[in-house]
Amino acid sequence: MATPESIKKVIATTTDSQKLKEAYSAIVRNLSNQTTHRAGLETLVICSETALKVGNLDVAKRCLETYFLEVRRYDSTLKEVEVKDQYLCRAHYSLGKLVSEQSKRLKGKPLVDGTLESIKHVMKGLEIAASNPRYLFLVYNGSVHHWHVSRPLQCAEMRKHMLPSMEKVVVALEKVAGQEEWKVRCLMNLALCQLDAGNPSEGEKTLQRGYDMAVANKLDVLQKEGEKTLQRAYDMAVAYKLDVLQKEVAVLQATI
Repeated sequence: MATPESIKKVIATTTDSQKLKEAYSAIVRNLSNQTTHRAGLETLVICSETALKVGNLDVAKRCLETYFLEVRRYDSTLKEVEVKDQYLCRAHYSLGKLVSEQSKRLKGKPLVDGTLESIKHVMKGLEIAASNPRYLFLVYNGSVHHWHVSRPLQCAEMRKHMLPSMEKVVVALEKVAGQEEWKVRCLMNLALCQLDAGNPSEGEKTLQRGYDMAVANKLDVLQKEGEKTLQRAYDMAVAYKLDVLQKEVAVLQATI
């Protein structure tokens, strides 16, 4: 029987899907062994991460299904207790990425639903990371995962679906030291979500906040991007207010 050390070595070095499949089988056999020399459940999470990197979605899916089944713990009243460690956080990230990969060939509403589902899993991981000072290093990772899985929604008329999660990403990043350039980009993305959701005043405030951060940290490229996006925000705000005014006038005319 493969030892935990040999299994971890394979997972850490292989780029071969078949070897990864064999490694997963070895993990399952090892976990069923009642000896003290067992592989930890974190091995399943690491295996899922590697499987996603090499494009083996089947192994990633199996690893995560087994992990979430095995990680369940119960107290004396048989109430389920969630062990919120870094591997649970990373498992949620992996699940979000898996759902995102599975949704790539979809179109229309199924694509939107699949993307929102992947975002939901990433946000579960981000919530765990942001709630524990020991796992703040995973907050940045989570914000990057969120950016990637939400790409199908990063276009006009679609960004509004990202608003709730993007707000939480920006708040979580406030706990992370440094990474100002990334924080500015996330603020700009949040502003676009707010504008798309029909909230131009909040969008303008968020953009100004991002622009000020770019200036304070001498991020020249982002300053220029911020100026262009600010102008776009002002234009959208004017257009939005004009549209609202036209609708109000139409309603008044209909009552005359």
